[in-house]
Amino acid sequence: MRSSNPWSLLAAVWLALSWASAGAQSLDLPEILQRGSIRIAFYNGLPPFSDKGRGIDVDVASAVARKLGVQLAPVWFDADENMADDLRNMVWKGHYLGVGPADAMMHVPVDLEYIGANERVLFLAPYFREGFAIARDTRRIPRLESLEVFARETIAVEGDTWPDSIMLAADGGRYRDHVVHFRSGTQVVEALKTGRVSAVFARRSELQAGLNGGTHFAVADAPLPTGRTRQWTVGMAVKLGHEALARALEQAVGELQSDGALARIFAEHGVEHVGP
Repeated sequence: MRSSNPWSLLAAVWLALSWASAGAQSLDLPEILQRGSIRIAFYNGLPPFSDKGRGIDVDVASAVARKLGVQLAPVWFDADENMADDLRNMVWKGHYLGVGPADAMMHVPVDLEYIGANERVLFLAPYFREGFAIARDTRRIPRLESLEVFARETIAVEGDTWPDSIMLAADGGRYRDHVVHFRSGTQVVEALKTGRVSAVFARRSELQAGLNGGTHFAVADAPLPTGRTRQWTVGMAVKLGHEALARALEQAVGELQSDGALARIFAEHGVEHVGP
């Protein structure tokens, strides 16, 4: 979280540690207002949204907290096996190691599949539409009209992801020998920047932020058949029953959207804001 006052940051850290050691419970809006702070959960290692204490999600949550008139107390956590585990740990129950639950969680998919499968959670306040894209070095790939170019040019993907599956299976596996695997999206982007590969296939936001300022890179939708592209809406989550908090968060995010604050936050991180 950005702060020009080191004492404010130290206070937030102290509060977060105190609540974690006390076995904190998620609260609804009246209790949050009385306490004067809101605990919001952020993923570790999810650039450009939340990584090393900063990111788009942190700035959005800070703006939301200001709208509510309370202090932001960040709760950082590592992703578990799946989204249901993350929601259990950070929204409605808490982790067995004592971390969480928070009052709200950032960066959850807001779609019917997750809503139907997680009945103890309220999904709300969508603030971004994410998707996968291909970034390329325009000196090596001037145009990207089909995947055929990857029969001779290399493309990097993060292992065990949707882009990985697409590139390995496309056109009967024709491009397998030119797919280079890495362990993280950050490494994928770095491979393109250093010239190790000609293109990368990853989250659009990660590509835009990582390549921001580059003069010979282009980011565009993957040239896949209609219906094969993958996009999803990102929002927040709170515990079922905390309707007052849900309404307040919805209103706050709506105001940030209408007054242009969301677009400005995304632009500060080199990412184009795409509304849900």
